Amino acid sequence: MNQLVDETASKYKALTKKEIDRITRDIQKDIDEKLDQKMKDVFSQSGEKKFALPSFSYNDYLRLMLLIGVDDEVKLYRVMDLIQFNLQENRSDNTLVLADYATGYEVTAQVSVNYLFFGLPFMPKETRDRAKNRYKFTISTSMTY
Repeated sequence: MNQLVDETASKYKALTKKEIDRITRDIQKDIDEKLDQKMKDVFSQSGEKKFALPSFSYNDYLRLMLLIGVDDEVKLYRVMDLIQFNLQENRSDNTLVLADYATGYEVTAQVSVNYLFFGLPFMPKETRDRAKNRYKFTISTSMTY
């Protein structure tokens, strides 16, 4: 039984690898064809050189960024740069910097409750203040965006 499972796994592993390789070749061929076409557009047939560089659309850039093995933090900063660029373009304000709009808060509260109200067995023992007959809790929360 184990041999049958191993043979089946090996067979499908090989088929999967072949299919992934085929898809990779197709994608690479498509990219090469598009780049060749862009280069032909940049350098026209008449011999006149156009000095425009091939450009990526917003969607092309996002696809490329996701395909390349880039660290998640770097991807996050690139997405933030794209958001900042879009805001600058939409508002016609090149001085707009996204970092100026980051905000956050941190709140810490200390709460004291009388035994009279919460003298129940589920209350944590480490929060008891026997001298004052109270439970004391410290609650903290924070968020940035």
